[in-house]
Amino acid sequence: MLFDIGHFLFHNRENGGFSLSGLNGPHPQNIGAKRKGSLLARITRISSGGEFEKKVGYCRAVVAGGFIHVAGTVGQGDDVVSQCSSALEIIGKALAEAGAGFADVVRVNYYLPDAAEFEPCWAMLAEAFGENPPAATMIECGLIDPKYRIEIEVTALA
Repeated sequence: MLFDIGHFLFHNRENGGFSLSGLNGPHPQNIGAKRKGSLLARITRISSGGEFEKKVGYCRAVVAGGFIHVAGTVGQGDDVVSQCSSALEIIGKALAEAGAGFADVVRVNYYLPDAAEFEPCWAMLAEAFGENPPAATMIECGLIDPKYRIEIEVTALA
């Protein structure tokens, strides 16, 4: 009997214990691809065509294991509010392409170089998530370019 837990497989041993495999074997995605019906075998990548996707080597969102993981997203604009609005629009498009919306978001992380700039975004964020607020964290940190004032990353149910 096999159990998927993260990137490892647990095998039921005859004595009732479990042994761990996958540490030195093939990549977990390849293991899952060999087993039909495995959640690991069903991975969908969504690209938005953003300038950093090819440069850095990532995609806007990945649908896997029953979740939609949307990468940290910055928006365009001259201030934090316009950038927040733009980022939410990009995230909304990625969620829609995956068949979800903001009501399906269960976790959101906000990254800002200046925590004092977060409050002007609160009303917009409350409106976006409405009656379905996710768990949230705000972190003050440097972003990929000083012109960016907010980056938003979400995880939603697929």
